[in-house]
Amino acid sequence: MQSQSLKDFSKLWTNTCHTMWVEILSLRGLEANLKGNYANIPKTYDLTDIIYAPECRGRMRGINKDVFLDDIETYIQYNITTVRVVLLSAAFEAYFLSFLEEYIQNRPRHFASGSRTALGNQIFGQIKSTRGITERIKKFAELTNSKIANIESRLPVLGEVYQLRNIIAHRAGICKSEDLNNLLIITPNAGERISISPEILITRLAPPCVEIAQLLDRKINPESLLIKDKK
Repeated sequence: MQSQSLKDFSKLWTNTCHTMWVEILSLRGLEANLKGNYANIPKTYDLTDIIYAPECRGRMRGINKDVFLDDIETYIQYNITTVRVVLLSAAFEAYFLSFLEEYIQNRPRHFASGSRTALGNQIFGQIKSTRGITERIKKFAELTNSKIANIESRLPVLGEVYQLRNIIAHRAGICKSEDLNNLLIITPNAGERISISPEILITRLAPPCVEIAQLLDRKINPESLLIKDKK
């Protein structure tokens, strides 16, 4: 049975992906409209002169048909898709802390009389203070004697997602030469801004992160370890 934290993580990510496709569909629809009626649309028209969207009026910095058509791939590849890596990493990090708390609460040696034992506090504190999400997972395995062979193969992708998150959040997506050694799926040149296609996000970056959460979740209930968790 899935924990509530895993259900919340899965629902958040599913809803985020659905919204991403809706946003892309909307942009592609507008693109088709502008191309199909290009000759009839004056260059002086703001997009809000063509489409009824009062909440956007005065907030789009004069985007006309040419600006929109020139920049649509940037809107999709960066503004819609790439920034979702930040949400994926934040959602996973929130899940991991909830998982760790619930894992501890299901062990009498770590949790008793409604609070963590000294050992439980020590384990929680050491893991939480470990830098890097993949290193936290390894520290969890070390301190709890949990086997994570089926998780370790997916950790490089999780590590890349966090590296991408840091580049996007702290450097507006601009990649430095020292970043390149940690990027396996996304391979920009130094000085370039990272750009992630919807397909790469959905098929290569997100699935290993979701799978790690699912595999960790099995370890919450001690009974589940007797069933299949041999790796």
